[in-house]
Amino acid sequence: MVSRGQLESLWPGEYVSLLSLPAAVSAIHSGPLPAWARPALDRYESNRSLSPLSDQDERIRRLQRQFGVRADAVVGPETWWLLSALLEGGPRLGPPDRPQSGQPIE
Repeated sequence: MVSRGQLESLWPGEYVSLLSLPAAVSAIHSGPLPAWARPALDRYESNRSLSPLSDQDERIRRLQRQFGVRADAVVGPETWWLLSALLEGGPRLGPPDRPQSGQPIE
């Protein structure tokens, strides 16, 4: 067992989180959300009893402000991660995508 003090003296507090987006989703997105992401945004708002907003950009900005992400309504890696974490059951680990036969692994 490592004490908290020992851990804090050795670990700078940084970590890496991996997120695999569906192939049809670009890493930086603006415009209408894909179908899988809309329920996550709905869930976030209903769980917090937030007043409904009709403007999607304002809904995204509200989510971003709540979690300390730059509130620009552009859905980048951090916002995608937030949306995936808000899905029913949260994010899922899965096997890595496998290349087609004969295709190199990048």
